Amino acid sequence: MNRATERVAPWVTAALLLVLWWLIVVAFGIESFVLPSPIESVAALYQYRYPLAVHGLATLTTTSGSLSALFAWPMRRFIPS
Repeated sequence: MNRATERVAPWVTAALLLVLWWLIVVAFGIESFVLPSPIESVAALYQYRYPLAVHGLATLTTTSGSLSALFAWPMRRFIPS
């Protein structure tokens, strides 16, 4: 593969997957509470952007603190007292 194809391939794949997702929802008449369309999903992300950011930051803080403690605990033996 040439360089241009390698750069464009992930974007084309993502676009094709979104189109396939939308086609499946429309073709089979799947209700949005079971599987929302890509457009509904993006609209919901925009609509709930503030709560998602607040709770995402809380999750990130908790996870970062836990991982820091997890990695710092074994390192205590290398710190001279």
